[in-house]
Amino acid sequence: IDPEYVPPLINLGNIEYKKKNYKQALIYFSRALKLEQNNSLIHMNIAGTYSALKDKKAIIFYNSK
Repeated sequence: IDPEYVPPLINLGNIEYKKKNYKQALIYFSRALKLEQNNSLIHMNIAGTYSALKDKKAIIFYNSK
């Protein structure tokens, strides 16, 4: 996988999320976000992952992007 190609990073994050490996999902989503900072899908995925972790401050931050 090309480490700078965003779609596979998002897919890997989604796979980890579905397996309830939320911290690993955040690692993939964060890598994708570094490459595409204005990608609303990535922000929504991160907010959803923080929601699963019940981190209210992070949810508000990422939902505002």
